[in-house]
Amino acid sequence: MDIAGVLASYMTQATGFPWYHDRPAGASGRLGTVTRDGGPTEMVRDMPTVTMLVYGDGRADAAQAAQVAKRAFLEAPHHVENVFTAEIMGDYYDPLDGMCRHRITATLVAND
Repeated sequence: MDIAGVLASYMTQATGFPWYHDRPAGASGRLGTVTRDGGPTEMVRDMPTVTMLVYGDGRADAAQAAQVAKRAFLEAPHHVENVFTAEIMGDYYDPLDGMCRHRITATLVAND
């Protein structure tokens, strides 16, 4: 299972703003990206660690969008086939490149 692709599709529906693997050049407004950063894979069980970057039109908007994203992510086991648990490990404001965004680190347990 391409967990980042599955999550991008689900998060687009669940949050009401677009999600991608990579931020499109020139994109603005609320949007998110999701990437798999590791985590063990077993014969049938996958436990990915993912990073979600949530962008907004300012610091407050990015914070609100991150709250929406975290709630949607935690609901994934109820809406995404073969996802059994979802946990947020961290969330912080991350303006490293001058963009208003939050970096959310999370983990899942899924059936691969």
